Amino acid sequence: ATNSTTQTLTFGSIPGTYDDLILMGSGCNDSTAGTVLYLDVTFNNDTTTGNYQYGWNLAYSTTNGYGALIETNKAEARLYYPGGQNSDTSPGNLYMHLTNYANGNGVLKKVAMFKYTCWMGAVSGSFSNWQYANMGYGGYIQYFDTTAITEIDLKTLFGYHRQGSKFSL
Repeated sequence: ATNSTTQTLTFGSIPGTYDDLILMGSGCNDSTAGTVLYLDVTFNNDTTTGNYQYGWNLAYSTTNGYGALIETNKAEARLYYPGGQNSDTSPGNLYMHLTNYANGNGVLKKVAMFKYTCWMGAVSGSFSNWQYANMGYGGYIQYFDTTAITEIDLKTLFGYHRQGSKFSL
C-alpha cells in the first residue's frame, strides 16, 4: 500500500489460513508537531483494552544510549514511527514477522516480532536527549484474541504517512 495524506494504512481481507505474515516497508511521517511520533498497530480493527502487549529495545546514536519498554493491557501496540520525524524526510524501515499457530489446547497465539529504524528530529520534552538521533529498535507484539488475523492497521498518532511511504504484506 502506498499512501499520502492518510492517517491509517489498512491491509484487509487477509486469509485466516496463513502460517506466517511478513509486513515490511519504508516511510516517514509528515507531522511537524515537535513531539515523538508514533505508529499504532492494531489487528482486526480491534481496540479492546487488554488484547495487546508489546515490548521493545532501542539504541540511539546521540549519547550511545539505549532503553527498553514493556507495555501490558493495551488497546493497540504503539511503536515509534519508522522514518523521519518532525519535518525530516529520511525514510525508515519496518520489518514485522507475524506468526499464527495453535498450541496444544487449540488456542491461537499471535506474536509479531519487529525491527525498524528511524531518524528522530528535534523533539521537545523528556525525549530531548534523543534529538537528531539515529535509532534502531527490535521488539514484539502479543495479540491475545483467539481469532485469525484478517486485518492489520498502521495508524499514525500525529500527522499522516508522508507521500511515498510504502508498506506491503
